[in-house]
Amino acid sequence: MLLNVGWSEMILLIAGLFIGLLIAALRARHWREQINVHEEKNQSLEMSNKKKATQLKDLKTSVQKHKANIEDLSDKISQSIENKHSLTHQVNERDQALDQLKEEAKNLVGQLKKMNTRATKAETKNQELENSLKLMEKGFKNLQTHSQEQESMIIQMQNQASQMIERIQRVTAQVEERDQTINQLQEAVNNRDIQIQDWRTRSEEAQTRIIKLETFSKEQEQNIATSKAQMQAMQDDLKIITGIGPKVSAILRSTGINTFAKLADLKENKIKEILETENPRLLQLVDPKPWPEQARLASKGEWSALKALQESLKERRLPPTVDTPDPETIQITADSPSVS
Repeated sequence: MLLNVGWSEMILLIAGLFIGLLIAALRARHWREQINVHEEKNQSLEMSNKKKATQLKDLKTSVQKHKANIEDLSDKISQSIENKHSLTHQVNERDQALDQLKEEAKNLVGQLKKMNTRATKAETKNQELENSLKLMEKGFKNLQTHSQEQESMIIQMQNQASQMIERIQRVTAQVEERDQTINQLQEAVNNRDIQIQDWRTRSEEAQTRIIKLETFSKEQEQNIATSKAQMQAMQDDLKIITGIGPKVSAILRSTGINTFAKLADLKENKIKEILETENPRLLQLVDPKPWPEQARLASKGEWSALKALQESLKERRLPPTVDTPDPETIQITADSPSVS
């Protein structure tokens, strides 16, 4: 009985062991399958990682290429901006040159108009002098010489006006050429934001040029006023007055009496004082009493009245003395104009 129990237990033990081994084998097989599945998954993941690594490498290479392309594009953009600034600077310089040429052309036109006006006035004055010369007699030869000098001045003015016209034509041609060049440059820089700043700069420069032009205009006005004064001084020839010759005229001018108006304002005593101071003998040869009245008529341009007054003085003139004058008196007498 004990023997039988022992074998039964052993059989059961062996059966249990066999079943345990079978279960262990089944579990081992199951774990192998799981391991194989995990290994396949790992291999798949490794393959996927390799592909991703390759793609990442390719992506890095592509990024580097794009980065290089971007740097090249940035260099090109910088160069384009520099070219644009250069073109804009050239346009500004051409605009400045154009504005300056236009202002010079305007100034030249204004000067030409002023020269024409002066020439017209001088021609009118010359015509008046010629009409006066027709009414005067042989004793006014000095006035004819003065008229010839004015004609020479008119010719000089006309020559200057011709030179001004030629210069304006050359400047106009230059302005047209500059206009064409500027138009071409402006087409290359249209719709640029930087034009706003350029216009501001040009406005400031234009204001500076305006100030310079105003200064130049004032200087020109002063020059014109000086020229008018010189012409007025040239027109007042004191030798037109009967009794005043070159020497007496020089004496009066040396004391500041260089116009008809100034002579008309002098009293007879003052004129005698000036002549006596220069040479007491002059008062024995000339009578300054009618000089202020003649000067007054000449300053007003009343030439007919002046002619009539001089004719009446000629009729009232006393006959010459028979005394023989000294050489200096003869010279002074010869310098006095004749009223015949």
